[in-house]
Amino acid sequence: MLTDDTRQIGLVIERLREALDDLTVRGLRACGGEQLASLRTTRDELAGAGATHLAQSLTRVIDAITSDDDDGPAHLMRAQATLRLFDRLLTLDVAKHACAAMADTTRGGDA
Repeated sequence: MLTDDTRQIGLVIERLREALDDLTVRGLRACGGEQLASLRTTRDELAGAGATHLAQSLTRVIDAITSDDDDGPAHLMRAQATLRLFDRLLTLDVAKHACAAMADTTRGGDA
């Protein structure tokens, strides 16, 4: 069973994935003020949820966009890799809890 927090972070992950994919296709220089504000909001949500490493990675992308840093694309690729890893770890955690719940249910049914 998914908790509300897990569902919420899942929505944040999906929104960030879409934003980073869009930046990959359109380029960092095409990022406008509205998209930058959305990235900052997402970063703050991630930091608040305890995903500080991912939030820091996103901060580097934001900083690269605002400073027109030549290393921006590298920061973007690292942020995408960090996001994918975080997503996989979250998936494993959810699967672990689901398996534990099924085991508890099975044990409870045998008693």
